[in-house]
Amino acid sequence: MDVSSVKKIMAQDTVLYLPAKIAEGVLGILLLYAYTNHFFTPEIYSHITYGTALINMANLVFAGWITQSATRYVSQYQNSTEESDFFKTIFAVQAVIGLSVICTAFIISYTVRLTVPADIFRYYIFMFAGFSLSQFLLPLLAFMRRIKLNLILSVSSNLVKLVLTYLFIIILKNNEVSPTAALLSYGITDLSIAAIIIFRINVFIHLKAGKVKKEIFKILFSYSLPFLGVNITTALLNQSDRLIVQPLAGDTQFGIYSANYVIPSMVLLMISTGVMRGVYPILLKSYNRNEPEQAAELLSQAIRYYLLIALPAVTGLISLSGRVSGIFLGEQFYENGYVISVVAAGLLCSGLVEYSNKAWELSADTKPIFRNTAVSAGVNIVINIVFIPVYGYRTAAVSTLLSFFLYLCMSVAGSRKKIKWYVKWSSFLKIALACIAMFLFLHAMKQILPESLTSLALMVVSGAFVYLAVLLVSGELKEVTVMFRRK
Repeated sequence: MDVSSVKKIMAQDTVLYLPAKIAEGVLGILLLYAYTNHFFTPEIYSHITYGTALINMANLVFAGWITQSATRYVSQYQNSTEESDFFKTIFAVQAVIGLSVICTAFIISYTVRLTVPADIFRYYIFMFAGFSLSQFLLPLLAFMRRIKLNLILSVSSNLVKLVLTYLFIIILKNNEVSPTAALLSYGITDLSIAAIIIFRINVFIHLKAGKVKKEIFKILFSYSLPFLGVNITTALLNQSDRLIVQPLAGDTQFGIYSANYVIPSMVLLMISTGVMRGVYPILLKSYNRNEPEQAAELLSQAIRYYLLIALPAVTGLISLSGRVSGIFLGEQFYENGYVISVVAAGLLCSGLVEYSNKAWELSADTKPIFRNTAVSAGVNIVINIVFIPVYGYRTAAVSTLLSFFLYLCMSVAGSRKKIKWYVKWSSFLKIALACIAMFLFLHAMKQILPESLTSLALMVVSGAFVYLAVLLVSGELKEVTVMFRRK
Protein backbone atom coordinates (compact mmCIF):
# COMPACT_ATOMS: atom_id res chain seq x y z
CA MET A 1 0.00 0.00 0.00
CA ASP A 2 1.40 3.43 -0.96
CA VAL A 3 2.20 6.08 1.62
CA SER A 4 -0.73 8.34 0.72
CA SER A 5 -3.24 5.52 1.20
CA VAL A 6 -1.71 4.54 4.53
CA LYS A 7 -1.76 8.19 5.64
CA LYS A 8 -5.46 8.38 4.79
CA ILE A 9 -6.25 5.30 6.90
CA MET A 10 -4.16 6.75 9.73
CA ALA A 11 -5.93 10.11 9.50
CA GLN A 12 -9.37 8.49 9.41
CA ASP A 13 -8.64 6.37 12.49
CA THR A 14 -7.32 9.45 14.29
CA VAL A 15 -10.43 11.46 13.39
CA LEU A 16 -12.55 8.58 14.70
CA TYR A 17 -10.72 8.37 18.03
CA LEU A 18 -10.37 12.09 18.76
CA PRO A 19 -14.07 13.07 19.13
CA ALA A 20 -14.58 10.14 21.48
CA LYS A 21 -11.53 11.13 23.50
CA ILE A 22 -12.79 14.72 23.64
CA ALA A 23 -16.12 13.46 24.96
CA GLU A 24 -14.23 11.35 27.49
CA GLY A 25 -12.26 14.42 28.58
CA VAL A 26 -15.42 16.54 28.94
CA LEU A 27 -16.97 13.87 31.17
CA GLY A 28 -13.70 13.72 33.12
CA ILE A 29 -13.90 17.47 33.72
CA LEU A 30 -17.52 17.03 34.86
CA LEU A 31 -16.40 14.32 37.27
CA LEU A 32 -13.65 16.60 38.61
CA TYR A 33 -16.16 19.46 39.00
CA ALA A 34 -18.48 17.28 41.06
CA TYR A 35 -15.65 15.92 43.18
CA THR A 36 -14.11 19.30 44.03
CA ASN A 37 -17.26 21.44 44.24
CA HIS A 38 -19.80 19.11 45.83
CA PHE A 39 -18.39 15.78 46.99
CA PHE A 40 -14.99 16.11 48.71
CA THR A 41 -12.69 18.52 50.55
CA PRO A 42 -9.02 18.86 49.46
CA GLU A 43 -7.91 16.55 52.29
CA ILE A 44 -10.30 13.77 51.25
CA TYR A 45 -9.71 14.33 47.53
CA SER A 46 -5.96 13.93 48.14
CA HIS A 47 -6.55 10.32 49.21
CA ILE A 48 -8.31 9.61 45.90
CA THR A 49 -5.56 11.02 43.72
CA TYR A 50 -2.81 9.53 45.88
CA GLY A 51 -4.43 6.13 45.34
CA THR A 52 -4.77 6.55 41.58
CA ALA A 53 -1.13 7.64 41.32
CA LEU A 54 0.03 4.69 43.41
CA ILE A 55 -2.08 2.26 41.38
CA ASN A 56 -0.85 3.71 38.08
CA MET A 57 2.74 3.26 39.20
CA ALA A 58 2.22 -0.30 40.48
CA ASN A 59 0.43 -1.33 37.29
CA LEU A 60 3.10 0.12 35.03
CA VAL A 61 5.96 -1.44 36.99
CA PHE A 62 4.52 -4.93 37.48
CA ALA A 63 1.98 -5.46 34.69
CA GLY A 64 3.04 -2.97 32.03
CA TRP A 65 5.31 -5.44 30.26
CA ILE A 66 2.58 -8.01 29.53
CA THR A 67 0.28 -5.26 28.21
CA GLN A 68 3.03 -4.02 25.90
CA SER A 69 3.73 -7.52 24.61
CA ALA A 70 0.07 -8.45 24.23
CA THR A 71 -0.74 -5.37 22.16
CA ARG A 72 2.44 -5.86 20.12
CA TYR A 73 1.57 -9.43 19.10
CA VAL A 74 -2.24 -9.65 19.22
CA SER A 75 -2.69 -8.77 15.53
CA GLN A 76 -0.07 -11.38 14.64
CA TYR A 77 -1.85 -14.20 16.50
CA GLN A 78 -5.39 -13.04 15.78
CA ASN A 79 -7.23 -15.49 13.47
CA SER A 80 -4.26 -17.86 13.51
CA THR A 81 -4.15 -21.48 14.69
CA GLU A 82 -2.49 -20.31 17.94
CA GLU A 83 -4.99 -17.55 18.75
CA SER A 84 -6.51 -19.41 21.73
CA ASP A 85 -3.06 -20.36 23.02
CA PHE A 86 -2.00 -16.72 22.82
CA PHE A 87 -5.02 -15.48 24.79
CA LYS A 88 -4.72 -18.20 27.43
CA THR A 89 -1.02 -17.42 27.87
CA ILE A 90 -1.45 -13.65 28.28
CA PHE A 91 -4.41 -14.04 30.66
CA ALA A 92 -2.52 -16.58 32.76
CA VAL A 93 0.42 -14.21 33.07
CA GLN A 94 -1.85 -11.26 33.89
CA ALA A 95 -3.65 -13.32 36.56
CA VAL A 96 -0.39 -14.39 38.22
CA ILE A 97 0.91 -10.81 38.27
CA GLY A 98 -2.36 -9.35 39.53
CA LEU A 99 -2.83 -11.87 42.31
CA SER A 100 0.81 -11.52 43.41
CA VAL A 101 0.50 -7.72 43.67
CA ILE A 102 -2.85 -7.95 45.50
CA CYS A 103 -1.58 -10.50 48.05
CA THR A 104 1.60 -8.50 48.66
CA ALA A 105 -0.40 -5.29 49.10
CA PHE A 106 -2.70 -6.94 51.65
CA ILE A 107 0.30 -8.08 53.68
CA ILE A 108 1.76 -4.56 53.53
CA SER A 109 -1.54 -3.05 54.71
CA TYR A 110 -1.37 -5.12 57.90
CA THR A 111 2.37 -4.86 58.61
CA VAL A 112 3.73 -1.51 57.38
CA ARG A 113 2.93 1.99 58.61
CA LEU A 114 1.51 3.89 55.63
CA THR A 115 0.98 7.58 54.79
CA VAL A 116 -2.76 6.86 54.34
CA PRO A 117 -5.08 4.93 56.70
CA ALA A 118 -4.87 1.16 56.27
CA ASP A 119 -8.59 0.78 55.50
CA ILE A 120 -8.27 3.28 52.63
CA PHE A 121 -5.17 1.45 51.38
CA ARG A 122 -7.24 -1.76 51.17
CA TYR A 123 -9.72 0.03 48.91
CA TYR A 124 -6.72 0.90 46.72
CA ILE A 125 -6.14 -2.85 46.37
CA PHE A 126 -9.71 -3.28 45.13
CA MET A 127 -9.17 -0.41 42.68
CA PHE A 128 -5.95 -2.02 41.44
CA ALA A 129 -7.79 -5.23 40.56
CA GLY A 130 -10.17 -3.38 38.23
CA PHE A 131 -7.67 -0.88 36.91
CA SER A 132 -5.01 -3.44 35.96
CA LEU A 133 -7.56 -5.56 34.09
CA SER A 134 -9.16 -2.67 32.21
CA GLN A 135 -5.78 -1.17 31.27
CA PHE A 136 -4.71 -4.59 30.01
CA LEU A 137 -7.85 -5.17 27.93
CA LEU A 138 -8.67 -1.73 26.45
CA PRO A 139 -5.43 -1.50 24.40
CA LEU A 140 -6.07 -5.05 23.15
CA LEU A 141 -9.36 -3.86 21.68
CA ALA A 142 -7.62 -1.03 19.86
CA PHE A 143 -4.99 -3.31 18.34
CA MET A 144 -7.66 -5.87 17.42
CA ARG A 145 -9.36 -2.90 15.70
CA ARG A 146 -12.50 -3.25 17.83
CA ILE A 147 -12.59 0.52 17.76
CA LYS A 148 -16.29 1.17 18.49
CA LEU A 149 -16.36 -0.99 21.60
CA ASN A 150 -13.11 0.55 22.81
CA LEU A 151 -14.50 4.07 22.41
CA ILE A 152 -17.89 3.31 23.99
CA LEU A 153 -16.27 1.84 27.09
CA SER A 154 -13.65 4.59 27.38
CA VAL A 155 -16.18 7.40 27.00
CA SER A 156 -18.75 5.94 29.38
CA SER A 157 -16.30 5.17 32.20
CA ASN A 158 -16.20 8.69 33.69
CA LEU A 159 -19.99 9.04 33.51
CA VAL A 160 -20.47 5.71 35.31
CA LYS A 161 -17.92 6.74 37.97
CA LEU A 162 -19.79 9.99 38.55
CA VAL A 163 -23.17 8.26 38.94
CA LEU A 164 -21.80 5.52 41.19
CA THR A 165 -19.93 7.99 43.39
CA TYR A 166 -23.11 10.02 43.88
CA LEU A 167 -25.09 6.88 44.75
CA PHE A 168 -22.47 5.68 47.24
CA ILE A 169 -22.40 9.13 48.87
CA ILE A 170 -26.16 8.91 49.39
CA ILE A 171 -25.88 5.39 50.79
CA LEU A 172 -22.74 5.72 52.93
CA LYS A 173 -23.06 9.41 53.91
CA ASN A 174 -19.35 9.60 54.81
CA ASN A 175 -17.86 11.70 52.00
CA GLU A 176 -16.86 14.45 54.46
CA VAL A 177 -14.50 12.09 56.27
CA SER A 178 -13.69 9.32 53.77
CA PRO A 179 -13.11 8.84 50.00
CA THR A 180 -14.80 5.42 50.11
CA ALA A 181 -17.59 6.39 47.68
CA ALA A 182 -15.11 7.38 44.96
CA LEU A 183 -12.78 4.43 45.52
CA LEU A 184 -15.66 1.96 45.24
CA SER A 185 -16.97 3.63 42.09
CA TYR A 186 -13.53 3.49 40.43
CA GLY A 187 -13.05 -0.19 41.22
CA ILE A 188 -16.56 -1.28 40.20
CA THR A 189 -16.46 0.70 36.93
CA ASP A 190 -13.10 -0.74 35.85
CA LEU A 191 -14.12 -4.30 36.77
CA SER A 192 -17.35 -3.86 34.76
CA ILE A 193 -15.39 -2.63 31.73
CA ALA A 194 -13.07 -5.62 32.02
CA ALA A 195 -16.01 -8.02 32.26
CA ILE A 196 -17.67 -6.56 29.15
CA ILE A 197 -14.47 -6.86 27.12
CA ILE A 198 -13.87 -10.43 28.31
CA PHE A 199 -17.39 -11.36 27.19
CA ARG A 200 -17.26 -9.53 23.83
CA ILE A 201 -13.92 -10.98 22.67
CA ASN A 202 -14.92 -14.50 23.69
CA VAL A 203 -12.11 -14.91 26.20
CA PHE A 204 -13.75 -17.92 27.91
CA ILE A 205 -13.84 -19.80 24.61
CA HIS A 206 -10.12 -19.13 24.14
CA LEU A 207 -9.35 -20.12 27.72
CA LYS A 208 -11.22 -23.40 27.28
CA ALA A 209 -9.69 -24.23 23.90
CA GLY A 210 -6.17 -22.92 24.38
CA LYS A 211 -3.06 -23.93 26.28
CA VAL A 212 -0.48 -21.89 28.13
CA LYS A 213 2.53 -22.22 25.84
CA LYS A 214 6.08 -21.69 26.98
CA GLU A 215 7.09 -20.70 23.43
CA ILE A 216 4.55 -17.86 23.32
CA PHE A 217 5.54 -16.72 26.80
CA LYS A 218 9.20 -16.60 25.73
CA ILE A 219 8.30 -14.45 22.72
CA LEU A 220 6.26 -12.07 24.89
CA PHE A 221 8.85 -11.86 27.65
CA SER A 222 11.79 -11.49 25.25
CA TYR A 223 10.06 -8.54 23.63
CA SER A 224 9.25 -6.83 26.93
CA LEU A 225 12.37 -7.68 28.92
CA PRO A 226 14.16 -4.53 27.72
CA PHE A 227 11.09 -2.49 28.75
CA LEU A 228 11.10 -3.56 32.42
CA GLY A 229 13.67 -0.99 33.50
CA VAL A 230 11.99 1.63 31.33
CA ASN A 231 8.63 0.95 32.99
CA ILE A 232 10.11 1.51 36.45
CA THR A 233 11.83 4.78 35.55
CA THR A 234 8.80 5.96 33.55
CA ALA A 235 6.54 5.27 36.53
CA LEU A 236 8.86 7.32 38.75
CA LEU A 237 8.98 10.15 36.23
CA ASN A 238 5.20 10.29 35.70
CA GLN A 239 3.93 9.64 39.23
CA SER A 240 6.66 10.51 41.74
CA ASP A 241 5.70 14.19 42.04
CA ARG A 242 2.22 13.33 43.32
CA LEU A 243 3.53 10.70 45.71
CA ILE A 244 6.15 13.13 47.10
CA VAL A 245 3.87 16.16 47.55
CA GLN A 246 1.55 14.35 49.98
CA PRO A 247 4.12 13.41 52.67
CA LEU A 248 6.15 16.63 52.28
CA ALA A 249 3.40 19.24 51.89
CA GLY A 250 0.39 17.57 53.51
CA ASP A 251 -3.04 16.41 52.37
CA THR A 252 -4.51 19.87 51.73
CA GLN A 253 -1.71 21.12 49.46
CA PHE A 254 -1.61 17.77 47.70
CA GLY A 255 -5.38 17.91 47.12
CA ILE A 256 -5.08 21.38 45.57
CA TYR A 257 -2.09 20.39 43.43
CA SER A 258 -3.57 17.13 42.17
CA ALA A 259 -6.97 18.67 41.33
CA ASN A 260 -5.32 21.36 39.21
CA TYR A 261 -2.92 18.80 37.71
CA VAL A 262 -5.83 16.62 36.55
CA ILE A 263 -7.16 19.28 34.14
CA PRO A 264 -4.15 19.57 31.79
CA SER A 265 -3.45 15.88 32.30
CA MET A 266 -6.88 14.88 30.99
CA VAL A 267 -6.72 17.29 28.05
CA LEU A 268 -3.24 16.26 26.91
CA LEU A 269 -3.81 12.58 27.61
CA MET A 270 -6.98 12.43 25.53
CA ILE A 271 -5.19 14.15 22.64
CA SER A 272 -2.10 11.97 22.85
CA THR A 273 -4.11 8.76 23.22
CA GLY A 274 -6.55 9.73 20.47
CA VAL A 275 -3.78 10.39 17.97
CA MET A 276 -1.62 7.46 19.08
CA ARG A 277 -4.47 4.94 18.91
CA GLY A 278 -5.16 6.13 15.37
CA VAL A 279 -1.57 6.02 14.10
CA TYR A 280 0.41 3.42 16.06
CA PRO A 281 -1.25 0.22 14.73
CA ILE A 282 -0.62 1.45 11.15
CA LEU A 283 2.92 2.53 12.02
CA LEU A 284 3.65 -0.85 13.60
CA LYS A 285 2.43 -2.74 10.53
CA SER A 286 4.58 -0.56 8.28
CA TYR A 287 7.67 -1.20 10.41
CA ASN A 288 6.97 -4.95 10.54
CA ARG A 289 6.86 -5.04 6.74
CA ASN A 290 10.44 -3.76 6.82
CA GLU A 291 9.58 -0.43 5.22
CA PRO A 292 11.75 2.01 7.24
CA GLU A 293 11.23 4.98 4.92
CA GLN A 294 7.46 4.63 5.11
CA ALA A 295 7.66 4.20 8.90
CA ALA A 296 9.70 7.41 9.17
CA GLU A 297 7.18 9.25 7.00
CA LEU A 298 4.23 7.99 9.04
CA LEU A 299 5.91 8.82 12.37
CA SER A 300 6.61 12.34 11.10
CA GLN A 301 2.98 12.69 10.07
CA ALA A 302 1.84 11.45 13.49
CA ILE A 303 3.98 14.09 15.23
CA ARG A 304 2.46 16.73 12.96
CA TYR A 305 -1.06 15.58 13.89
CA TYR A 306 -0.17 15.77 17.57
CA LEU A 307 1.26 19.28 17.25
CA LEU A 308 -1.78 20.44 15.26
CA ILE A 309 -4.06 19.48 18.15
CA ALA A 310 -1.92 19.61 21.30
CA LEU A 311 -0.16 22.95 20.75
CA PRO A 312 -3.39 25.01 20.55
CA ALA A 313 -4.81 23.03 23.48
CA VAL A 314 -1.81 23.99 25.63
CA THR A 315 -2.03 27.58 24.40
CA GLY A 316 -5.68 27.72 25.43
CA LEU A 317 -4.98 26.13 28.83
CA ILE A 318 -2.22 28.65 29.57
CA SER A 319 -4.33 31.61 28.46
CA LEU A 320 -7.47 30.52 30.31
CA SER A 321 -5.86 28.68 33.25
CA GLY A 322 -7.11 31.09 35.92
CA ARG A 323 -10.69 30.95 34.69
CA VAL A 324 -10.59 27.17 34.22
CA SER A 325 -9.36 26.69 37.79
CA GLY A 326 -11.97 29.09 39.17
CA ILE A 327 -14.92 27.67 37.24
CA PHE A 328 -14.29 23.92 37.34
CA LEU A 329 -12.70 23.55 40.77
CA GLY A 330 -14.22 24.28 44.15
CA GLU A 331 -13.24 27.40 46.06
CA GLN A 332 -10.91 25.43 48.32
CA PHE A 333 -9.01 24.10 45.27
CA TYR A 334 -8.54 27.42 43.42
CA GLU A 335 -4.93 28.58 42.93
CA ASN A 336 -5.15 31.02 39.96
CA GLY A 337 -4.07 28.56 37.27
CA TYR A 338 -0.31 28.39 37.96
CA VAL A 339 -0.23 24.58 38.18
CA ILE A 340 -2.47 24.20 35.11
CA SER A 341 -0.22 26.42 32.96
CA VAL A 342 3.13 24.94 33.99
CA VAL A 343 1.97 21.32 33.96
CA ALA A 344 0.33 21.80 30.54
CA ALA A 345 3.67 22.88 29.07
CA GLY A 346 5.39 19.91 30.71
CA LEU A 347 2.83 17.41 29.46
CA LEU A 348 3.14 18.81 25.92
CA CYS A 349 6.81 17.78 26.09
CA SER A 350 5.79 14.40 27.54
CA GLY A 351 3.40 13.77 24.65
CA LEU A 352 6.09 14.60 22.09
CA VAL A 353 8.44 12.17 23.84
CA GLU A 354 5.89 9.38 23.32
CA TYR A 355 6.24 9.83 19.56
CA SER A 356 9.97 10.39 19.55
CA ASN A 357 10.52 7.21 21.58
CA LYS A 358 8.65 5.13 19.01
CA ALA A 359 11.84 5.09 16.96
CA TRP A 360 13.41 2.94 19.71
CA GLU A 361 10.28 1.07 20.81
CA LEU A 362 9.58 -0.35 17.34
CA SER A 363 12.93 -2.15 17.39
CA ALA A 364 12.78 -2.93 21.16
CA ASP A 365 16.03 -0.98 21.64
CA THR A 366 15.08 0.47 25.01
CA LYS A 367 18.47 1.16 26.58
CA PRO A 368 18.40 4.83 25.45
CA ILE A 369 14.84 5.21 26.77
CA PHE A 370 15.88 3.73 30.12
CA ARG A 371 18.83 6.11 30.37
CA ASN A 372 16.73 9.15 29.46
CA THR A 373 13.88 8.30 31.84
CA ALA A 374 16.32 7.51 34.67
CA VAL A 375 18.04 10.89 34.31
CA SER A 376 14.75 12.80 34.00
CA ALA A 377 13.13 10.95 36.91
CA GLY A 378 16.21 11.63 39.05
CA VAL A 379 16.02 15.36 38.29
CA ASN A 380 12.28 15.35 39.07
CA ILE A 381 12.67 13.59 42.41
CA VAL A 382 15.65 15.68 43.58
CA ILE A 383 13.91 18.99 42.77
CA ASN A 384 10.76 17.89 44.58
CA ILE A 385 12.51 16.60 47.71
CA VAL A 386 14.75 19.66 48.03
CA PHE A 387 12.31 22.46 47.18
CA ILE A 388 8.76 21.32 48.09
CA PRO A 389 9.42 21.86 51.85
CA VAL A 390 10.57 25.40 50.98
CA TYR A 391 8.24 26.56 48.20
CA GLY A 392 5.27 24.20 48.53
CA TYR A 393 3.30 22.19 46.00
CA ARG A 394 3.99 24.54 43.06
CA THR A 395 7.54 23.18 43.01
CA ALA A 396 6.10 19.88 41.72
CA ALA A 397 4.61 21.67 38.70
CA VAL A 398 7.97 23.27 37.88
CA SER A 399 9.79 19.95 38.29
CA THR A 400 7.28 18.34 35.90
CA LEU A 401 8.07 20.93 33.22
CA LEU A 402 11.85 20.82 33.68
CA SER A 403 12.12 17.03 33.80
CA PHE A 404 9.90 16.44 30.76
CA PHE A 405 11.67 19.17 28.77
CA LEU A 406 15.00 17.52 29.58
CA TYR A 407 13.54 14.15 28.60
CA LEU A 408 12.30 15.56 25.28
CA CYS A 409 15.69 17.07 24.43
CA MET A 410 17.50 13.80 25.11
CA SER A 411 14.92 11.75 23.22
CA VAL A 412 14.92 13.92 20.10
CA ALA A 413 18.72 14.05 20.03
CA GLY A 414 19.00 10.26 19.95
CA SER A 415 15.86 8.81 18.35
CA ARG A 416 16.36 10.42 14.93
CA LYS A 417 19.52 8.35 14.55
CA LYS A 418 17.24 5.28 14.57
CA ILE A 419 14.37 6.48 12.37
CA LYS A 420 14.74 9.69 10.39
CA TRP A 421 11.49 11.32 11.42
CA TYR A 422 11.20 15.07 10.95
CA VAL A 423 9.09 18.15 11.62
CA LYS A 424 8.74 20.60 8.75
CA TRP A 425 9.73 24.01 10.04
CA SER A 426 7.26 25.68 7.66
CA SER A 427 4.47 23.55 9.13
CA PHE A 428 5.56 24.21 12.72
CA LEU A 429 5.75 27.97 12.13
CA LYS A 430 2.22 28.03 10.67
CA ILE A 431 0.89 26.14 13.71
CA ALA A 432 2.79 28.45 16.07
CA LEU A 433 1.46 31.54 14.24
CA ALA A 434 -2.11 30.25 14.55
CA CYS A 435 -1.55 29.62 18.28
CA ILE A 436 -0.21 33.15 18.77
CA ALA A 437 -3.26 34.58 16.99
CA MET A 438 -5.54 32.50 19.20
CA PHE A 439 -3.68 33.55 22.37
CA LEU A 440 -3.99 37.27 21.49
CA PHE A 441 -7.68 36.79 20.68
CA LEU A 442 -8.32 35.04 24.00
CA HIS A 443 -6.44 37.74 25.88
CA ALA A 444 -8.70 40.38 24.33
CA MET A 445 -11.82 38.34 25.06
CA LYS A 446 -10.85 38.01 28.74
CA GLN A 447 -10.92 41.79 29.07
CA ILE A 448 -14.49 41.88 27.75
CA LEU A 449 -16.31 38.78 28.98
CA PRO A 450 -17.18 38.07 32.62
CA GLU A 451 -15.96 34.97 34.46
CA SER A 452 -18.64 32.34 33.87
CA LEU A 453 -18.99 28.90 32.32
CA THR A 454 -20.90 30.35 29.36
CA SER A 455 -18.21 32.92 28.56
CA LEU A 456 -15.49 30.29 28.99
CA ALA A 457 -17.25 27.99 26.52
CA LEU A 458 -17.65 30.90 24.11
CA MET A 459 -13.94 31.73 24.34
CA VAL A 460 -12.93 28.11 23.79
CA VAL A 461 -15.12 27.72 20.70
CA SER A 462 -14.27 31.11 19.20
CA GLY A 463 -10.57 30.63 19.97
CA ALA A 464 -10.67 27.30 18.13
CA PHE A 465 -12.29 29.01 15.13
CA VAL A 466 -9.56 31.65 15.08
CA TYR A 467 -6.90 28.94 15.19
CA LEU A 468 -8.50 26.94 12.37
CA ALA A 469 -9.08 30.06 10.28
CA VAL A 470 -5.39 31.01 10.43
CA LEU A 471 -4.39 27.44 9.54
CA LEU A 472 -6.77 27.38 6.57
CA VAL A 473 -5.53 30.73 5.29
CA SER A 474 -1.91 29.59 5.66
CA GLY A 475 -2.62 26.39 3.71
CA GLU A 476 -1.50 24.10 6.55
CA LEU A 477 -4.73 22.07 6.42
CA LYS A 478 -4.84 21.75 2.63
CA GLU A 479 -3.38 18.23 2.60
CA VAL A 480 -5.84 16.98 5.20
CA THR A 481 -8.93 18.48 3.52
CA VAL A 482 -7.89 17.15 0.09
CA MET A 483 -7.25 13.70 1.61
CA PHE A 484 -10.83 13.40 2.85
CA ARG A 485 -12.37 14.76 -0.35
CA ARG A 486 -10.77 12.04 -2.49
CA LYS A 487 -12.61 8.80 -2.89
